[in-house]
Amino acid sequence: MVKSRIRNTYNFMKDKYRSIWDVVCCHNTLGSCDNCTGSTAAYVMGTDASDGSKTSWTWIRMCPLIMSDENTDEEIGLTVYHEL
Repeated sequence: MVKSRIRNTYNFMKDKYRSIWDVVCCHNTLGSCDNCTGSTAAYVMGTDASDGSKTSWTWIRMCPLIMSDENTDEEIGLTVYHEL
C-alpha cells in the first residue's frame, strides 16, 4: 500500500511538473545517493549563490530508509512534502 501511494505521488508530480521535478530512488549510497546514510530518509541538494540566495536541485533523493515497513503513510507523506 505504501509503495503504491509513493508511486501515485510520483506520477502526479511527474505529470504536473515534468520540466522541473524528478526523483531518484536510491538503493545504495553510491553516486547521486552518497548522503543516504544513517537516519536519512530523503534529501534535496542545494547551493548558496554568490548573491546569498539558495537554490535547490530538482531531484529528490529517496533513500532506502523511506521504504522501511516501519514508516507510516503519514511519515512518508510528510517526508516527501518536506523535500518538495
